Amino acid sequence: MNRAYKYFVSVSSVAILLSCVFIVLGQEEYKLQTRDAISLVVEGKLDAAVADMDGYLKKHPGDLESMYGLAVAYSQKRDIGRAIEYVKKAVDAGLPFGRFLAGPRDLLEPLTGSDEFKALGSVKQ
Repeated sequence: MNRAYKYFVSVSSVAILLSCVFIVLGQEEYKLQTRDAISLVVEGKLDAAVADMDGYLKKHPGDLESMYGLAVAYSQKRDIGRAIEYVKKAVDAGLPFGRFLAGPRDLLEPLTGSDEFKALGSVKQ
């Protein structure tokens, strides 16, 4: 093999490896963002959770997890109207409706126990 080809293969291999590392780091950061936002809900820091997820959703408008998390946060705030808005947005964007039934059930109970959610569920399922 000639020297230029070996160099090309080496540089390409390094580029592929670095791309993989950045993808993995990006996925880990995304998981941390979602986990941290839901942790804020669990801790009762609902306004901080809403601000966090709303900010992320502004940067990533199609993010289903942020829509889901906002539904959870508004459920805990007992703002069922806003929670339903995010359920509709998330489901319309591709999140399975059953995700809201799966849980965390204790955090979603104000939402899933509401007449509005039950009516929406009869239409979506």
